[in-house]
Parts: sequence; C-alpha cells; structure tokens
Amino acid sequence: MDKYISFFKDLCARRKLDDFQILIHRSNNLNIQGKNKEASINSERDLYTVSIRILKNKKISQVSATSLSQERLTYMLERARKLMQNSVIKEFPVYSKYPSPELYDSKVNELMENPERIFSIHGEMVERAFKTDRKGLIKTLLSSFSVSIKEVWFFSSKMKEPIYSKSSFYSAYISVNSVDYDFIVDGRWDEEKVLNFSSRFMKFYPEKEFSKEEFPLNGKVPVILHPALISSLFGTLISEHLYASSFINGTSRLSRGESYFSKNITVVDDGTAPFMMGSNPVDDEGVPSRRNLLFKEGVFVDYLYDLKSAYELNHEPTGNGVHRPTLIESYEESPIRCGIRNLIMENGKRSVDDMLKDIDRGLYLKGLLGIHTADKVGGSFSNPVSVGYIIKNGKIIGRTQQGVWGVRGKIDELLKDGIPSKESLHLGQARFPWIKTEIEVM
Repeated sequence: MDKYISFFKDLCARRKLDDFQILIHRSNNLNIQGKNKEASINSERDLYTVSIRILKNKKISQVSATSLSQERLTYMLERARKLMQNSVIKEFPVYSKYPSPELYDSKVNELMENPERIFSIHGEMVERAFKTDRKGLIKTLLSSFSVSIKEVWFFSSKMKEPIYSKSSFYSAYISVNSVDYDFIVDGRWDEEKVLNFSSRFMKFYPEKEFSKEEFPLNGKVPVILHPALISSLFGTLISEHLYASSFINGTSRLSRGESYFSKNITVVDDGTAPFMMGSNPVDDEGVPSRRNLLFKEGVFVDYLYDLKSAYELNHEPTGNGVHRPTLIESYEESPIRCGIRNLIMENGKRSVDDMLKDIDRGLYLKGLLGIHTADKVGGSFSNPVSVGYIIKNGKIIGRTQQGVWGVRGKIDELLKDGIPSKESLHLGQARFPWIKTEIEVM
C-alpha cells in the first residue's frame, strides 16, 4: 500500500496543493446464505474504497472510487481539481497521538482462510435450531453467517507515515417462518455463542400467535423494547439531531443542558469501543477517535462535530467526520458529514427477567413496520408491529399477529420513563440494553 500512498503524495506535490488526505479501505468478506438445510457460500476479496480530499487557495474537493491503481489515483486527483468549492476548512489537522482500539481477532481471520470450517459452523448452527424445535414449528428457516476482515489506511500531507488499522467482524442470523428472527454480531470470536444462539432462540420461540381480540390491550401499556428496536428508533428519530451541522442549519431540536430522558439513561458515541464496526484510530478526516458524551442521566450534553462544523462554531472536532450516505447515495460517493461512530447506551441495574416479572399484561417489542415514515422532526411514530410478543403474569405467552397490532408514541416520552436492563446487545455499530417503559397500543 505504501507505493500508492507515496505515488499520490508525489502527485499532489507536483500539483502544488496546499493540503491533501487519502483514505483507503480494503475488505475481504465470506458469506453463507441458507434456506432450511441447504446453503451456498460467496467470497469477495480485495474490495476497495478510496477517497481523496484536497485543499488549495481556501477551496476543497473530494472524489471517491472503488478501485486502486496509479492510473485511478491520477484520474481522481485531476477530477478533484475541477470540482473545487469554497471551504471554511483552512488545513487538515495532524495530531501527535492517536488511539489504538482493540479491533482485530486473528481467530476470525483464520475462519476467513478456511471456508470449509465456516460452512461446517453454519451447518451446525442450523442443525441445532431444528433439533431444538421438538414441536415442528419451523416451516422455513432462513440463515446466514458472515465473516469480514477490513483494513484502513489514512494519510495526509503533514504525516510522516500512514495510520493503519485492521478489524475483524462476524455475524450470524436466522429467520423462522418469516415472522421472527435473531442474530449475533461481534468482532471477537466466540464459537460456542455462534453455535448455541439458534437453539437458544428456538427454546424461546413462542408457539401461539395472538390477535387483538384474543388478548385485548388498549391505551398505554407496559412494554419491554428490544435493543434492535431501540437502535432503530434512536437512529431514525434522534441521530440527525445530534449533529452540529443540524444545529447550524436550525434543524436540531436538542439544546445543551436540557433534560429529555430518564435519569437512568446515559448515551455516548464512541469511536474507540473495542470490536465495534464504527471504531478506528481516526475518523474519515484524520481526527483521532474518542468517546463523546451525548446524554448524561437524560440531559443532553453536546453535539457531534466534523471539521467543517467545528470550524464554523469554533469548537474542537470530535472525530465524527465520516462518509455518511443519505437518500440514494452509496458510501463511496457520499461526502464527509457529521456522523455517528458507535452509539452506546449504558446498562442499567435490573435484568430483563426481572422486568418481565413486573408486567401483568403488556408487550415485548422487537420490530415495527415502516419506521422510516416516522416524524423525524418531532420524534413521534405510529406503526404496525412486525415482531412482538404478549406478556401475561410476567411471562411471554405468544407472539403478536404480524401486521395486526399497532403502537404509537414519541421517542422522548418512551425514554423519559425508560429503565435500561443490565444486559445489552452488540448491534454492529451500536450497543443498547433492553428498556422497560410504556407505549400506546392502537
């Protein structure tokens, strides 16, 4: 990789640029897709994403590509020179220290080099699901198992050498009869966790499905929210308001020092969290990654800043300048914007089981249909339930009939009364606990 970086450095010197950055991602992926006991494997090697940014005469430009060669770098630079725009960024900063988050497990890399082993693990995972299903509830079992190794190089004109990181990830997923699902994501290998998660889920999988007539619930009822749903709600209804760029544009409804959630809820964004997909020594602008406190005991602390918003507000950047696609943009074509690295809600003190025992009649919600249609400005939502469960006398007794049940609420109100569990779930680029609160059933 050094030869490409050196070539680009010389290229920029000849063009007499004021400053430049180059960001290179290389990934290798192995993925198994299965239906019942049949499966196929797909391998992708040496997938590149290359992004450059240049500065000259107080103007900036960015160009990205999905291949890497000297010819490609030359073309990218010439194209970037034609797309220069005025910028508040005067130079790309360089720092004396960068964090070194723990991101790589060699055992995951060993799996990447042994497709037969991955195929065997996936097969055992599926087999355990069927063996646990003694009532024959499984009609269709969709499954996947993926392994990924990602390398990142970052270099700017004032650096002596590139910043390099290597990370490992794997995920496993099952869907039963297209009405329920479970998954695990991590970067540190744990074979038993992978092999056992499907059987653990099938032990939990409820046999009975309830219509609203069979189990009437109306108005506000106790609810336990699954981490995947909390992440979805938070990402849709709150994330955009966390960005300093939204504050600048007047579109953030958050104000520093204001209380929005329960005192039990503290949320951080952490680009250094071990074995999480948003972690790296630097963001996409070369700013050192760090842990940023967003909500402390329910009170909003501060926004997330990329270089542009930091310059505009005379604030230090927080390591949150990332390629963040919106609408139909792909990752490689998206400009650098304020973005979340890893969103983490701190755990509470009570177990999920204890929370369940508190509920005589209520719901356990895992997913809502069409959450993207929710009110991103005010934070309210009104959606059908895609995956949910009925709670009676402290126990889950069945599933909600898919698409028949509906709930509504406002994210601030949900979390104003929210009690997080002491357990949490790794979601890739987020980690959330379960939350007990109240929700309105329609």
